[in-house]
Amino acid sequence: MLGSYTGLKMRDQRWMSGVEPLNDVLRRRAGPGNEEDEEFYDAMEKFDDLYKCTTCGVSLDVDLRDSIVAHYKSAWHRHNAKLLNRGKTPLQEEEFDDLSDEEATSSDESSNEESENEIRFPLQNSRLFFAQNDRVFSLYRCILRDLEYEASSKLFTRPLDCVILLLNGGHFAGGVFENDRLMERKTFHRYVARAKQGTVQSQHDKSAGKAHSAGANLRRYNEQQLSFDIRRLLTEWNSALISTPLIFIRCASYQMKLFQGEDSPIEKRDKRIRNIPFESRRPTVDEVKRVWERLGRVFEHGSREEFFKNLQETKESLKKSRTLQKKAKERQRLRTLTDSEEERDVTGEKEIKQKRKDHLKSREIHHENDEPDQWPLLEADWRKKAILYLRNRRYPPDNSTLLHIVSHKCLDSMVEYLLEIGCDPSLKNAGDKPPYAITTDKQIRAIFVAYREKNPDEWNWAKCHIPAPIVKTEEQLLKEAEKKKEKNTKKKEKQREKKETDRKEEEERKAREAYLALTDREKRALVSLRREMIGYQR
Repeated sequence: MLGSYTGLKMRDQRWMSGVEPLNDVLRRRAGPGNEEDEEFYDAMEKFDDLYKCTTCGVSLDVDLRDSIVAHYKSAWHRHNAKLLNRGKTPLQEEEFDDLSDEEATSSDESSNEESENEIRFPLQNSRLFFAQNDRVFSLYRCILRDLEYEASSKLFTRPLDCVILLLNGGHFAGGVFENDRLMERKTFHRYVARAKQGTVQSQHDKSAGKAHSAGANLRRYNEQQLSFDIRRLLTEWNSALISTPLIFIRCASYQMKLFQGEDSPIEKRDKRIRNIPFESRRPTVDEVKRVWERLGRVFEHGSREEFFKNLQETKESLKKSRTLQKKAKERQRLRTLTDSEEERDVTGEKEIKQKRKDHLKSREIHHENDEPDQWPLLEADWRKKAILYLRNRRYPPDNSTLLHIVSHKCLDSMVEYLLEIGCDPSLKNAGDKPPYAITTDKQIRAIFVAYREKNPDEWNWAKCHIPAPIVKTEEQLLKEAEKKKEKNTKKKEKQREKKETDRKEEEERKAREAYLALTDREKRALVSLRREMIGYQR
């Protein structure tokens, strides 16, 4: 289904004749006497549901895992997920970019404009499929120009003229291709991201507050210079950008404003802008050439029967995985219902026992060690529901439990409380990590280890990633006691030396003040007396 690259290019002579869009071939072959082709065409019509983000409505390239993960981690996808949870309509990518830049864009008007110009493709993914001599091939859909929807012989006869702009962190590389040649190129680099932090300084300021160090100020200045360099380069390439039919841009969503604006030849909703449908490396001239070369590749999928067989297998595997997911969710729901029913039965038994004792006089005895009630005004039923909510609730964007969140925030008292009420420390988030694994705080980890020591049989501790408490031998305890004693001895010796030094300094200060308080005559007499004493000693 993914196809293989066998060295075929767009400009090969073999594409001069016999190229037909795959859908036209299927429509022509499908008929009343060919049920297999009808089934195949119906499957191809529904192909867009297989590799499509149901939240954003965008197609995904299944052979590029990095691009799929990047989409689900993007701010656009998370924003749309929040809108769906509130019962609202998700935004298109352009609408989201406008919202992040100007916060006043109307999502309804944008969606209406797009729906009027929307063209439905039977194969809504990053590949454009076509057939030649009963064999199936594909190339990247992004190389189609405006108002082009299918592969034709004209597509293979013209050169891949385009402008490629790559920006990652402070690295920028750009190139202008005309007649299959690199006519213009430019690279530059600015120090804008702190080492091992992964974000530029402006994004760090938005999330964690503005830093005032010299390095932070330098990175802010370099960001401004990077923006100035990019805009100046776009001005120099103004004629090439106006005449080129395609513009490929790879950058973060918040960096798109560097390439678009009033002074830029690239308009905000320019129809020539394309996303690069595969992963890219650090922006360099060689990487620009590699991206252009890969955009012109043609992938082979074998014969029509092989293609149909692979499609059916893929559909079946996806259906199987979805079925397994549904069964797992159903088991979790039934487990939750069972727990709530058991708790309800226990609550009913307690209420019956309490009714039998209502006629007896009783008084409450409060102890100093009694813990305060967390919800004094909450009824018993609602209290159970609240505890179940705290145990089972998941939070976007990474499907974390409340125990994940408080562990990451290093809230020690809340971690202890959630463990006490029965929150499962073995549940994992979307990153396949339990709560213990997402925190590096020693105090929080010590709480998890102490909880395991108190409750050795409550959870599957290997699944929780919580290590067993360290049991020290007598020899280790003796060594630690000796080290502690030696440390205390050195500390006392330092304190004694410091006191002696302070005493000497105080005596010298007092002697100096006494000498300064003497008159000139007394000072001369004191000096002569010291000289006589020195001569007497000799």
